Amino acid sequence: AAPRDAANRRRAVLLTAKAQALVDSDPNTARNAAVEANKLAPDFSPAAVIAANLLIRQNDVRKGSKILETAWRAEPHPDIAELYTHARPGDAVLDRLNRAKKLQEMKKNHAESSMAVARAALDAQDFATARREAEAAIRMDRREGAYLLLADIEEAETGDQGKVRA
Repeated sequence: AAPRDAANRRRAVLLTAKAQALVDSDPNTARNAAVEANKLAPDFSPAAVIAANLLIRQNDVRKGSKILETAWRAEPHPDIAELYTHARPGDAVLDRLNRAKKLQEMKKNHAESSMAVARAALDAQDFATARREAEAAIRMDRREGAYLLLADIEEAETGDQGKVRA
């Protein structure tokens, strides 16, 4: 089974590259390649993001969202969260926050889940939630992006540059 998995993964990578190359010139062929890549390796986030993005662009938000949810459960990634929360262009910021919370429900106690909610909460100007989730992400995984997000939250809420730099 392992050699087959490796072969499927390699094929998924090649199909994803093909899809990426055709996104603008031939979106239907790109979508088909990306969807096939996603079926071969559902945990390969680049394939999921490209497939979902093309489906969403072609007004199949439901199928695109399902692909992103499956990929998120396998391995949360910021590109998945970004596309998932913005999948419906007309959504209000609170709708996007609710979609981020839905991702968090799928993968609890994961830094990327907290980061997704924190970003969406910042956009919705729910600073308390944004701060709480950014701090939770830092406790799980100390990384620069979480600290930068915390600084953005502080600046958006208070406008205090001094505290941001501290």
